Amino acid sequence: MSVTEYVFSLGSDWGNRAEAVKSALDWLSSFLEGFECSDIYETPPVGHKGSNYINAVAKGNSAIEPREMERMCKQYELEHGRDTDARKEKRVPIDIDIVVANGKVLRKKDYACDFFKIGYSQLPHERHHFMRPNLHIHSHVPIKGIMTFIKNWTLPLAIIMGIAAYFLYVNIPWLDSTHAAANRIVGIVQPLLIFGMLFLTFLSIGPKDLRLTKWHLWNVLIQIGLFGGFAYVLTLMENEGWRIILESCMLCLLCPTATAAAVVTRKLGGSAADITAYTMLINLAIAVTAPALLPIAHPHEGMTFLPTFLMIIGKVFPLLICPLLLAWGIRAFIPKLQKFLIQFKDLPFYMWAVALSIAIAVTVKAIVHSSVPAIYLIGIMIVTIVCCVLQFFLGKLIGGKYGQTIEGGQSLGQKNTVFIIWLGYTFLSPVTAVAGGFYSIWHNIFNSYQLYRHRKK
Repeated sequence: MSVTEYVFSLGSDWGNRAEAVKSALDWLSSFLEGFECSDIYETPPVGHKGSNYINAVAKGNSAIEPREMERMCKQYELEHGRDTDARKEKRVPIDIDIVVANGKVLRKKDYACDFFKIGYSQLPHERHHFMRPNLHIHSHVPIKGIMTFIKNWTLPLAIIMGIAAYFLYVNIPWLDSTHAAANRIVGIVQPLLIFGMLFLTFLSIGPKDLRLTKWHLWNVLIQIGLFGGFAYVLTLMENEGWRIILESCMLCLLCPTATAAAVVTRKLGGSAADITAYTMLINLAIAVTAPALLPIAHPHEGMTFLPTFLMIIGKVFPLLICPLLLAWGIRAFIPKLQKFLIQFKDLPFYMWAVALSIAIAVTVKAIVHSSVPAIYLIGIMIVTIVCCVLQFFLGKLIGGKYGQTIEGGQSLGQKNTVFIIWLGYTFLSPVTAVAGGFYSIWHNIFNSYQLYRHRKK
């Protein structure tokens, strides 16, 4: 069976351009042998006016014949938005062209353009190295193997590290005097990590990329509908034990999408822009409906709409809006800095892994020191697992109807668990705050599984 050496040109001028090109590179790497790719970079349009393109060049070997490879590329473009309407409107969500095959230039105009030459110049051109990747000798194979393992299993390792770090820290007697200082440091470092990872992620998202879709509206209706349903049921529930379980379940269902969802969605090949738009929408929806429904579910004297609304807005929006505005400011006024920073496309994910490890340590601390009776802990643990599975399932089901399974699943399934804990302590039975800790573990285990499946594709 003959093997063909391919060189591809990739580009996008619409939507989340960098994400579209990255996802296409991930797709090519899943079946090409000896895969190599350039950096992702920006170039002006050629032969027409319009938005700048995000480009990349990739190469690899395959036994797939050129005609079939071309068909696969065009089918990928169609499935990712380059349909008849996009072509009429001259939008390019993603373009994948075979420029060179076995050393023969198939697209001479593309070959001579800067949008191809910039990326092509970054690729290794030693033919023996490219055609025989298995003959390349790595002198540091053990180190490379360890680094690959860490990269592939970042989230499970972060969870394990968080649990281990907590128990190690509290069982070293001479560190007892540092506990108060450690709590203050965590309170500073964790928001900074979240701010930083969101800022780096939002650098690739322009204002025009944020748009509402039909699945956004369906998911909001599901969350608000379930919230209202549980609030009504709680008005009929007098048994304290069952109230605690139902309140825990309600918290998991009403909680808005985690700010970190954009980072995970991008890593899974989804649209960070669309998940960011939903995160803003659902945070606003919860800020409006929670002050109206929480007093019904768990009456408090003096709990009125406006103070509750302002408390919720103040809790969730600064950490979401501030990095977005800063990123947009950098895009508008310091574009060279933006181009430099977006090269570190994996950094937000690793920043989130560190933040996750800290969050898991805090979660373990909360569970270990909880005075909640064991029967309630078991009940809360069970309902949080059920809520996690249900919401990922419903989100993927609805998102899948509109070609955005990943975004739909993350929007409903990945939660701002710190918000759950805060809501529980502030507005409901304090016992229910434990639900946020349990949910944090379950949705991150599921995210780890999704990332594992994504690598295997």
